[in-house]
Amino acid sequence: MESCPGLATLLWPNRATGRSNGGGQCLIPSHLGRHSRWATVKFVGVPGAIPYFGAIDLILRADLDTPAAVAALLFYNLVFVAPHAALISIRVLLPTHSERTFAAVASFCEVWGKRLVILILLVPGGTLTADAIGWWLGQPLLPVS
Repeated sequence: MESCPGLATLLWPNRATGRSNGGGQCLIPSHLGRHSRWATVKFVGVPGAIPYFGAIDLILRADLDTPAAVAALLFYNLVFVAPHAALISIRVLLPTHSERTFAAVASFCEVWGKRLVILILLVPGGTLTADAIGWWLGQPLLPVS
């Protein structure tokens, strides 16, 4: 799903990007502009992928059989999507009652959102990544029995 915007950016017809050199010619060919936007789209998705890769690592280390591993991964995805689905459901089912609440949440997120997202991604994502590296080196942080 994440690759769709990047692929669309590569394939979408595009005029030349970049600054003009004064004579109206572009200094950066259009295909380079498309590739740089694709790289930006992919880079933006990296922080969200770190906890996901950590969860996959823990599932693999648990040495589950294939159906149990697939069930664990599906459960992880459901837990990941549940808050988003709940917000959409509240907005659709209670549009007038939820307006004030969503405005308060938006105000809170403007002030604290960036800090919280960084903290939420770095702490569990960093822990799981460090554990994966430690496991690879023979010194895991989180033991799996």
